[in-house]
Amino acid sequence: MSTEEPREIFLPKVQNLDNFELCDDVPNIQFSPMSVVVETTPLQNPISYADHPAFITQFGSEMEQIAKMDVIVEHGQHFVHMLYTFRSVSRAIPMVNINIPPDAPKEERDELAAKRSEINRKIVDIIHPEIVKLKELMQFVDHAIAVFRETMQKLAAAEARTKVVPEGLYVAMIKVVDLLVKLDNLKDMKACLNNDFSRYKRALGATTEDEFKKFISNEKQIIFNTLRQEVKQIMGHEDVLIEILEQVTYNLENHVFVTPDEMFRTIRVLPHLMLLIDGDAADPKSFNIFRNKAVKLAPLQKLMKEYPVTPLYGDMPITLFYIMYRVPHFDRASMGAAWGETPDSRTEAHHNITTHWLTIKDSFNSFIVRFTAVMNKVNRYPFVKVLEKENIEFASSVYSMVKDGFSRLSNWTSILTQVLSWKYSHPAPMEKLEALRADTSKRGHEYERVIRYNFTEGELTVVVDVISMIKSLSSLMFKAESKLAPILRFHIHHSVQQLVQADLLPLLHRVAKRNRSDVFEAVQQIRTLAADWTDGQPKTDDYKEYSRKQGRIEASHPSRVVAPGHTQLSLLRTQIRALYDEKSASRQKQGFFGRADLERDDIALLEAFYYDSFYYQYVLNYGGTLRAVSDLSDLWFREFFLEMTKCVQFPIEMSMPWILTEHVITNKVVEIPMIENVLFTMDIYNDAAHRALYTLNQQFLYDEIEAEANLVFDQLIYLLSDEMYTYYKNYAASTGLDQVYKILHEKLRRMTKESKTQSMMVCRRRYEIPMGQRHIQLLGRSIDLNYLIGQHINNKMYRDIEAAIKRFECSDYTGILDLRCVLKVLRDTHTLLSEHLELDSFDSLYHEVNESYGPTAFRNRISLHMLRTLVTDLFPNCSYNITTERFVRSPVTLRPVEYDKPPKHLPANMMYGSLCNKAYDHISKLTRKFFGKPHIEAMLTVLSSSDIPVIVEECINNLEEKLKDVQAYVEALSEGILPCKLPKFFYRSGGCYGYFEGILRPILEYEDLKSYVFQNFREIGNMIMFMKCLSSELDLRDGLSFVTVAPFFGITPDKESVPDVVLTPIGATLLNLMDDTQLSPEVVAVPPVLSNIPDMCQRLVDMNSSVSESKSLFKFFLRRVEEIMYQLNLTGEWQGHPPPNGVLDVENSHEFHRLWSTLNFLFCVQEVAPTEGTLAESDSDQFGHGFSAAGCLFVHILGQRHKYELLDFSYHILNVFEHEERTKALQNESQVGVVDSELQESTNHFVNSAYAQRCLQNELFALYENVYPSKPSKTVKVFHPPRAGSDGGSVASTTRSVRSYPISGQIESAAPSITSTLPTFTSQVTERADKMSIQEPPAAESGAPPSLSSSFTYQPPPDDEMTKYRKMLVRMPPEAVRHKMQGDGFSSAEVDAFIAEYQDSASVGKLQSSNSVSPPLPPSNAPPPMPPSAPPAQPPKGPPPLVSAPLASPPSGPPPQSSGGPPSMPPSGPPSMPSSGPPPLPASGPPPKPPKGPPPAMPPGPPPMPPPGMPPGGPPPMPPPGMPPGGPPPMPPPGGPPPPLPPGGPPPPLPPPGAPPALPPNGPPPPMPPGGPPPPLPPKGPPPPPR
Repeated sequence: MSTEEPREIFLPKVQNLDNFELCDDVPNIQFSPMSVVVETTPLQNPISYADHPAFITQFGSEMEQIAKMDVIVEHGQHFVHMLYTFRSVSRAIPMVNINIPPDAPKEERDELAAKRSEINRKIVDIIHPEIVKLKELMQFVDHAIAVFRETMQKLAAAEARTKVVPEGLYVAMIKVVDLLVKLDNLKDMKACLNNDFSRYKRALGATTEDEFKKFISNEKQIIFNTLRQEVKQIMGHEDVLIEILEQVTYNLENHVFVTPDEMFRTIRVLPHLMLLIDGDAADPKSFNIFRNKAVKLAPLQKLMKEYPVTPLYGDMPITLFYIMYRVPHFDRASMGAAWGETPDSRTEAHHNITTHWLTIKDSFNSFIVRFTAVMNKVNRYPFVKVLEKENIEFASSVYSMVKDGFSRLSNWTSILTQVLSWKYSHPAPMEKLEALRADTSKRGHEYERVIRYNFTEGELTVVVDVISMIKSLSSLMFKAESKLAPILRFHIHHSVQQLVQADLLPLLHRVAKRNRSDVFEAVQQIRTLAADWTDGQPKTDDYKEYSRKQGRIEASHPSRVVAPGHTQLSLLRTQIRALYDEKSASRQKQGFFGRADLERDDIALLEAFYYDSFYYQYVLNYGGTLRAVSDLSDLWFREFFLEMTKCVQFPIEMSMPWILTEHVITNKVVEIPMIENVLFTMDIYNDAAHRALYTLNQQFLYDEIEAEANLVFDQLIYLLSDEMYTYYKNYAASTGLDQVYKILHEKLRRMTKESKTQSMMVCRRRYEIPMGQRHIQLLGRSIDLNYLIGQHINNKMYRDIEAAIKRFECSDYTGILDLRCVLKVLRDTHTLLSEHLELDSFDSLYHEVNESYGPTAFRNRISLHMLRTLVTDLFPNCSYNITTERFVRSPVTLRPVEYDKPPKHLPANMMYGSLCNKAYDHISKLTRKFFGKPHIEAMLTVLSSSDIPVIVEECINNLEEKLKDVQAYVEALSEGILPCKLPKFFYRSGGCYGYFEGILRPILEYEDLKSYVFQNFREIGNMIMFMKCLSSELDLRDGLSFVTVAPFFGITPDKESVPDVVLTPIGATLLNLMDDTQLSPEVVAVPPVLSNIPDMCQRLVDMNSSVSESKSLFKFFLRRVEEIMYQLNLTGEWQGHPPPNGVLDVENSHEFHRLWSTLNFLFCVQEVAPTEGTLAESDSDQFGHGFSAAGCLFVHILGQRHKYELLDFSYHILNVFEHEERTKALQNESQVGVVDSELQESTNHFVNSAYAQRCLQNELFALYENVYPSKPSKTVKVFHPPRAGSDGGSVASTTRSVRSYPISGQIESAAPSITSTLPTFTSQVTERADKMSIQEPPAAESGAPPSLSSSFTYQPPPDDEMTKYRKMLVRMPPEAVRHKMQGDGFSSAEVDAFIAEYQDSASVGKLQSSNSVSPPLPPSNAPPPMPPSAPPAQPPKGPPPLVSAPLASPPSGPPPQSSGGPPSMPPSGPPSMPSSGPPPLPASGPPPKPPKGPPPAMPPGPPPMPPPGMPPGGPPPMPPPGMPPGGPPPMPPPGGPPPPLPPGGPPPPLPPPGAPPALPPNGPPPPMPPGGPPPPLPPKGPPPPPR
């Protein structure tokens, strides 16, 4: 391979590196850093015009004077910086006083004197360097004044007045005057100079330096006064100074300056030149500047009014009017208004930054368009060094653009600095500080008045915008320097050559023709000074060939990008100025009718070149000029106010850069988005650091700037990340709200004026610009702003998630919805921020806070708290409603739960952000009063897939514990239920209700019935319903997943299973893709991963095939409940004993359905009647539908539903009530079953509650049957017909098999079931029950009382019990009294005696008004009571017994009549507890607190008390069919017509004599209540739903 081939390959690639950019693709929002500063052409002459002798000119001596004064100015800047940054040294030295007592010993005095001398010597050594600097300053001032005096003498000489004075010399003299003014004012400002010198003098002793004492003394303006004294000694100095004053006025009016310092220098010297010109007021012959016509006062007055205050140096302003006070001939009274003593409104507006804002903005926009167009052309067409017309014109346009850019930047910076000086001299009024409650007693409040409280919000906004325009434009121009520098030098070179080689030819031709040798020589010197001839050969006679007809010709010269040198350019401009100056010979006419050599066009051409060439030195010093016109370091420096306030340094809240930076971050004005300007304000620290190091040469200043910049940058990152986080949080929260709701909420906020910002729309803020900055420059360091902001936002996100979870842990179960909403907003915020920042994943942050990381982290904070709230609060304290599928908190909290207090004083941008917090709070209030489907959806969203099984398993474990508690109570309550039959329809609903209420009253009065039994049922039911809701939501999600995945796996309604992987659409598509790629390997390179497509597709199908299978969590939960019941042997215990008749135990069943019937009846009973204006709280309100859900599930699992529905007390009363409603028209006027109004009202309430319970239980049974069908019974009973010759009183049956329980295998249960036989046997049982008559209970053997247990004995009841018993009997009809007393164990003789005694109404009234009645004697066959000496039995551990009073034997006499109310316990009610049970309770007073543990079994008692209206011993015997209850109808008179037949046909035959009357088909008629007829029955139809 040849050497040319690699070159051809690599050389183009190397050239392409020029187009490779290393910067980030983000907008530039910072001034370009200048790590290495290169000055190709400095602004000052580096060799002090030492090369001027090489150029043959007539201004050699003037150049030497300019060089001297430039050296003085350059050296004087060092002393200006020294004075401005001077800090008191003596203030840092502690005062040590050593007093030598005169009476002390000599050795001690010598020792103290030696110590004092040593201390003084150290003080002198410390202060001496500063004193040396001050002495050097004094010497320099003397030398500068001497040089100025020397120059003034040369210019004021008579021979010099006829010559042309170079403008550069006047400029140099202006610089010297301004330098001395600065030194004078800075020395007077620094009071520490005199303090240090005084300390130095005391330590050193007496000194003879009187001149230095005078110089350093407190005498004001000593330097300028010395200069004035020296100038006044020069004759004719007024003319020279007036010319300088005219030059200053011209420069200000025509803006002949570039940098802001040049402008302010020209303004500062204006009143000082007037002070130098004006003579002594005491001398009437002295020069009066205000009356001399040589001085034009009008322009001066205009300038003084326009610029009343100007910056002197740094933060030190100077007021020009105060200088005018010192002018001797100035009269303040008569001249003050004309010279701007009181600024007018126009002047104040001129010093208001908002006045210039629109002008600056328009100027910036127009120049940016122009600059961009030029740079696009430069980038597209690279510059070629060719002398062509297009290149010349383009170079001229580039030069004009750069010059215009410098002027605009200088103007904007000058305005900003001038406004700041105005603020320095016009601090905020004290009234404003008092209104803002500012602390004016602290040190440094003077600086706070001029900076912190002196700018309004609008002014700060404009200041930031102006700073951003200055910095952004200077940054763009700085980046273009490398491309613009050759073009600018090409233009300058061509402009000079065009002038000297072509434009001067007409003038040279004219003066040569006129033989003006002096002018010809001056023009030739100009050509010799600057001409660049082709091939280096000068053209000496080209002017001879010129003709006026040629017009302006184009110069032909070498194409160069080299500009003239500093001395060469200065001499060129001086000679051209001298050529067209009014004093020059070329402007003088030759003779009276002669003409001047310079024509008007020549003068205009020379003036244009002279004015244009003024900017050459600034354009050549491109970088230095850019830095000078964009330097904003004065916004930080505060040495003047530090000296004035005696402070070491000010805090950052008083620092102007920090005030602007904070305003940029916190400003939310839509019209002025300023967040991208934040780094431009921080660039002030770069400017200040650059001046401190390279201009002031003070390391300690740089250290202070660096320290403040570090602190401010930390605050900037904090504020910036906080504002960004708030913005994106508000944006995410706002977009998450419903649009209609947002509109309504905004209207509400506007109506209530709730907030200053009523709109919930998040305004656009360009935070992505600062977030994209990765290489910002601050004090020479490159900082990744993106990384730092990302760190802070990561921490904020972590703390926000922590606060959300902590708030959830301090709330109840409804807090899961708030947590879901907060996490959604946080996730959306994280998504928005992740587009611009490198953040940790949200899942990793969330899992870290939630403590769900780690190999043993099976439970996290959210799941643990959710489980805690469910088990300890939701299940025990809430009521479930199956219609709304919601849990609501019960009116009475049985098991209160205390939560921790939520965290307070959270930042405003946490949770939902600062904008939408109240909107989300209003939404969350709608779901805080219940727990339902929204909360379960939120729980499934927040919790992971591994948390749900944990919650389900813990709920099952909790249910198992509750079942253990229920097992003990069920056993005790089952034994305490008294045997009873279902009353007949004849007794109506009121009688049936009273009957059951009287029987079950002891259980209702059981203390732990509701607090433990009902509560446990409620908790179990709430768990069941919670699992049902959870399962429904999971099924819905599985369905959505199935609908999403099914099309990809080819599952259609006619195909329920997943087909083979080859037949699925996704599998077929991937396999076809693999086949196609394998067929054409030359076209498509088959990657190795495609070879595993079949296996990958099969795994994908297997993984997602589970979505087609329906899995019900609720079904699994019910199966687990059944397993737990079997493990606890509840399925065996709750089946009870086999019925005695082998079919069905109607009266005394020990199966669970009988207990559930009892509990359901008591659940529907209204214990507390509603009062006026209030509603009574029922058990349904307290315990909800969870109570029924638990009981119905047990009945369903045990297979006792049909028995329950057949024998339930509540169902029976509902059936009686429905029968009453449907047969109202057919009812007779019998009073059997009619109860008083109070009992009827309780009955009506019960019917409503029972009807609601029946509807609820039907729905629950249908739900359980649908999800978990009952097992088919294997017990089949075959009922054979009666055998021939039998009486038909018995039915033979055969049991074939029993029911099985498939739990943990095929486990057969021994408990029989008759579920399948109930539907066929119901009609037979009902028919036989209707035909049954209640017989008198048989007498017990051996004289025992009628009881169901021989271990029970009767005890005499107390008096109050007997009184109640008698009152109850009085209210009954005779038949019911007989039946009741015979059932309670009274003999027939005692019953007849009681009825005979009280059968008339008078005796009844007498009995009602009696206060005390002797108790009747017990029956003769009653056993004796227990001896008093027998100790009571110890109560077993567990709940208290269901009987609250000792039971007594039946009475032997008539009891008093009750005044109304529900029937009480019969005298012969439940027998006393056995000896192993708890001791009998007293007759009155509250029962004792029950011991802990399960309730003891309650033995069965005697037959219960029937309802009012039912005869004792059961209903009376039924009369024959068709016979009315009162007996046979009356016979008709003889011979009369027979009576009409009853509706049912002919009446039945009368019963035999002595037989008891038979009961009617519907039971005995109720008696008429004492208060009149009973209230009307409710209308037909089903009872109203419960409240």
